[in-house]
Amino acid sequence: MNGTSDVFICNQMSRKIRSLKLYSIYAVSWNSNRYESYQVLRHFVAKCEHLSLNIQLPIEIVTFILQIFRQLQSLHVLIKENDCSNMNIEWLEQQTTRFNHPNSFISHDNYNYYFWLGKHC
Repeated sequence: MNGTSDVFICNQMSRKIRSLKLYSIYAVSWNSNRYESYQVLRHFVAKCEHLSLNIQLPIEIVTFILQIFRQLQSLHVLIKENDCSNMNIEWLEQQTTRFNHPNSFISHDNYNYYFWLGKHC
């Protein structure tokens, strides 16, 4: 496939997909190809309500996701080990996103973090 048809296919898929799960059976870190990962995620910003990324993410990528995914209701991410201590509800409340209000919360199991994101009024 060429780049043009890839973009066309992603655009068509992004109009339909409400839930997206990206994972790897290998230990993959977002840092391995950050630019391409950003480009893939940007296609799903408009409609995606549930996002699961079983790929090691630094905390700034989670912030990026929370800022651009306006329809997001739930998010599952695998946080890099050295970033885990900062991930809590106080951290979420400090982010400049629409999710920093009482209807949102975070839970975690080891390095897997689950966000339930309240809708804004």
